[in-house]
Amino acid sequence: MGKDGEGGVMIVKLSGSDFSRGILCLTFAGVLALGVLTTPWLGECSVNSIRTGLQLDGARIVIDLDRTSEYSVVKTNSEVKVTVRTGSPRETSGNFPSNRAALSYRATSSGSDTIVSIALRTPGVSIKHFALSKPDRIVLDLSPERAAQAAEPKLTEKSEAQVSAPASATGTQGLVSAPGTYGKDSQTFNSTLTTTDISVGSVFSTQSFFVDISPTWKVLDGSYIHLVLSHSQTTNPKLSNIVVSVNNDPIYTIVMDTKNVWKGEIKIPVSPEYFGEGTNTITLNSYMRSIDEQCQDIDNPGNWMRIHRESFVHMRYLPRSDLRLMNFTSPFFENNLNHKDNSVIVIPDDFEPAEAEAAFDMLISWARKSRFKDFRPRVVPASAVTPEIASTFHIIYIGRKDKLPKTVLESFGTPDSIKGLCYLSSFLNSFGKGRLLITAETSQGVRFGVRAMMLPELKEQMNVRKLSLALNTPLPQIQVRSEMEAELPFSEVFTGDVVFRGTYSHEQFMSFRIPPQWELEGTPQIVLRYRHSPVLNARKSALTVDFDDVPRKSVPLGITTSEEGRLVVPVPKDLKGGDFLNFNMRAYLDIDTFDCGHNFTEAAWLVVDKSSYLHLPHSLKRVAPLLEFLPYAISDKTMTVYLSPNVSGSALTSLGHILINWQQSLLGDLSLTVKSLASFSWDKPEGHSVIVAPVSEIVAKGIPISVGYDAKNARIISGQSVPVVPEFGESAAIFQLLAQKDSSLSLVMGWARTIPDGEMFNDALVRARLRGDVCLVSPDGRVIPFYLETPEPEPSAKTPQQWYEKILERFRGDRTTVGIFALGTSLVLFVLFVSLVRSMRKR
Repeated sequence: MGKDGEGGVMIVKLSGSDFSRGILCLTFAGVLALGVLTTPWLGECSVNSIRTGLQLDGARIVIDLDRTSEYSVVKTNSEVKVTVRTGSPRETSGNFPSNRAALSYRATSSGSDTIVSIALRTPGVSIKHFALSKPDRIVLDLSPERAAQAAEPKLTEKSEAQVSAPASATGTQGLVSAPGTYGKDSQTFNSTLTTTDISVGSVFSTQSFFVDISPTWKVLDGSYIHLVLSHSQTTNPKLSNIVVSVNNDPIYTIVMDTKNVWKGEIKIPVSPEYFGEGTNTITLNSYMRSIDEQCQDIDNPGNWMRIHRESFVHMRYLPRSDLRLMNFTSPFFENNLNHKDNSVIVIPDDFEPAEAEAAFDMLISWARKSRFKDFRPRVVPASAVTPEIASTFHIIYIGRKDKLPKTVLESFGTPDSIKGLCYLSSFLNSFGKGRLLITAETSQGVRFGVRAMMLPELKEQMNVRKLSLALNTPLPQIQVRSEMEAELPFSEVFTGDVVFRGTYSHEQFMSFRIPPQWELEGTPQIVLRYRHSPVLNARKSALTVDFDDVPRKSVPLGITTSEEGRLVVPVPKDLKGGDFLNFNMRAYLDIDTFDCGHNFTEAAWLVVDKSSYLHLPHSLKRVAPLLEFLPYAISDKTMTVYLSPNVSGSALTSLGHILINWQQSLLGDLSLTVKSLASFSWDKPEGHSVIVAPVSEIVAKGIPISVGYDAKNARIISGQSVPVVPEFGESAAIFQLLAQKDSSLSLVMGWARTIPDGEMFNDALVRARLRGDVCLVSPDGRVIPFYLETPEPEPSAKTPQQWYEKILERFRGDRTTVGIFALGTSLVLFVLFVSLVRSMRKR
């Protein structure tokens, strides 16, 4: 599918899911830009609904069909016409949300066709259109052409700060702001579910509706589904219900009772986490019964329901092009596990320790908010930013004003003088990527600005794009948790809600590693908070918790616990620090009616809420100073990071990834300061430390690492404690945990020539492959540990097992079981042999 050319016709034929493309170019005098796409006639269909949405600068329109059909698209200077072959045309109209491509649309009938006319804002609009199946729909994306964008006025930093962004900043740093904003505050948009009433006349039915969410939106709290429903007066409310799901997640059950017999209005709040970019599916699974007799109500005409055209989805969102300071540190979607935030923190080439500390504090603050998200940002010097990075990454600039590139400062509208101030500015660039600047005259001022951004008390006050903050502004103290309390919410130690959908059996295995420095005390418990469908049969439905395949406690699921139930399960008392707390949640769900054909599964659902928690009272103990116990071994004090001035962006990025992983692993808050390696003294320890430098500088500081160093060949060699070094010594990285005089620990991270890339560090540290007092890691990820002063610990008592491991464990040491298994295997082989002989004789 190509771009429509002036005076040309483009013909594309669709056959099922296979596309064959051909282009026939004809010239017509006096005809303006005209493009036609046709598909083979596949018979009449019905238009279920017409939906609109936004793209980055343009608009989207989606025509929902009940089957595949031919369509054609014709474009002129003022409008686009879409003709769909349908035997049931419906007239409707609507407007597009604020965009730069289209104004409104109107759908009318013409013979056996439905024609959708789209009024354009400007002739310079390009069109992309395609057909999709499951469900069948036609999608048109309308975007302003580049020439049209250049001709229209843009809201740039010059209009706000009276400065101009040099053209050179575009390719180097990607600092040209996006063309326009969609409002200063949050926006709202109502998306109609259906343009005509939908009648349902079967006992069980599924109705799906589709809502497009632009990738330029951040969905906010306050969004909801507004349903207008009617149903038969004969439906039995004990049996009849509608389950509402968003993207396959059940969120609400509507009971068909006297409250909603005719045009009952139901407002269903929907949390932003249920919505995603692109097409979202809202499903209504209805089950209607009038009498209690099993399987005798299938053809009853009294079972009917109507979904009225007044139904809609109300979206509350923030357009990304109106990017505010409050949307950082991680742009836009801090808690969305499925959204990839590719971000880069840029610091000056000759950074000071406080600037590196500010960058790492920002990463640690983000990691506290998103414990389960795989977030791997880069930390690089300003000279390392390339056009490729600028076009694909969100960039956060942190540094002194006189050390950042002039083009960067000008693009953010930085004032000439910021004496006594910290200046913060943000915008969305023309690539759709976020840009943030935090600058001051001193590195301590930069650190002050980052700290202000991390404070939740100031988040709502940063609903602006530019802010000058006085350095003498009193800031609330950051409350650092030395250790999490005894109650650990599921949202902190697991990924969130656990959802069971459908009738009959379900299970979910859960595993939590008890920190090795914990000694459990008192009465450990698991407290489950749950809610479920109100139509579950309490005599048959139950939630059970197992430990090691042994049921520990169960609870029936009935009408009394449908809103909120609570199950308290004692934890085995033989667990200790370092062990895995493994438990299995099993649910059996059955609806309060006989399900003849197993069709009514959507009526049954159970959600174990993320507010459930582990109650684990404990005391703390000291753990062995080994690499495998990081970060727990150094989590009880403030940590100091000593950086060599010669560290590269790869070293900074690797250290940032390690700190994120540590913060996501710890149940308390990680706290650190950054200093220059020149200030480190082995004879005067100052608490736990991390030293990141080439081995040559580590040896020069008198740090007693257990390997030697060949300065002439720049390679790691054997030492007094490590008599043998592998062949990859010249390119190896060394990790060693050293005990200092005051019982504090120092983690040494060094390399012989150049630091290995970040992926190697991630694999070694993030995946917890480092072991022993000393560990050598090759560039290809080989790990060689050495236990020098501390004995190798015993393996953890309990680790999660796969199903095949459980089977093998049951066979191990049980002669009777092994004999039965061998006898059974022999019988199976004998039967197969006899069958083979008989088949050969027949031939």
